[in-house]
Amino acid sequence: MLTNPEIPLAKKYDIIDKVFALDDTKELMKNFIKEMCKLGYCDEMRDIFDSYYRIDDEANHILKAELISADSSDEDDNAKQAQDFLKSRYPDYTIELTKTVDADLLGGYVIRAHHKEYDRSFEGRFCQLERKLTGR
Repeated sequence: MLTNPEIPLAKKYDIIDKVFALDDTKELMKNFIKEMCKLGYCDEMRDIFDSYYRIDDEANHILKAELISADSSDEDDNAKQAQDFLKSRYPDYTIELTKTVDADLLGGYVIRAHHKEYDRSFEGRFCQLERKLTGR
């Protein structure tokens, strides 16, 4: 609703006040969101908050990673292997792993962390083998 240009600014301010009346949000945050609405930058707030959380995680040595498995039956084994792999790469970090299933994978798993992808899927291993055999 905050990004909808048909909703008047006063109504947006009223919505913000009602939402933030539910908790102990600082007045500064409410004013920031109101100012973003007034300037028409509500769409950019998600990027701003995402960047803030990334910086905060980095400062607190938290690594958020995604584990994509071929099916849910192997998820626990893959999660343990992924945790061990990431701990070896990022020893000073606390690993927070989210798990998803991608039926398009033939088997194995893929890890996405720190803008990197570690491919441990069957398809990825087949490609690695092909490159070694063909010399590409």
